[in-house]
Amino acid sequence: MKPVDTVVAAKLVSVAINGISYQGLSESLGISAAEAHAASRRLIKARLFRDKDRQVPYPKRQALLEFWVHGLKYVYPAELGAPSRGMATSVGALPLSALFPVTEEGVPVWPSADGNVRGPALEPVHPSALTAAQDSRVYELLTLIDALRVGRAREQHLARDLLKARLYSWC
Repeated sequence: MKPVDTVVAAKLVSVAINGISYQGLSESLGISAAEAHAASRRLIKARLFRDKDRQVPYPKRQALLEFWVHGLKYVYPAELGAPSRGMATSVGALPLSALFPVTEEGVPVWPSADGNVRGPALEPVHPSALTAAQDSRVYELLTLIDALRVGRAREQHLARDLLKARLYSWC
């Protein structure tokens, strides 16, 4: 698996009911159609998605949730860096931002010149996350995933519950 697979998985979950073409997938994530197709194939090979007579794979909800909750932080570890300007993530973005107060250090951010929030830098799981975040559902999934990668126990627990709710209602 590669880091882009996580972003592709989030997008496929966000459009699971309506579906999407590989061309639409690539355009919405800012990656090539070949890269989107290869990521989808890897997700199927990892048994996180399945071909279901659809143009693109369909999520295996329980397997994907298990990987996101228990595996992702080990496969793609995250570290908070120096203060930076960027897009809020983890506890700094909805839905978790409504549940946690802002600390003195600020909220974690994906570094970006276009960002409007200042806080400790957290590199996204893949650079295409910034483009993918234009879709509010994908942004929400990726910020919850970041909470699992860098959050404390309470933040991780809430992120897990929110991810599960979204997986089971969107797919």
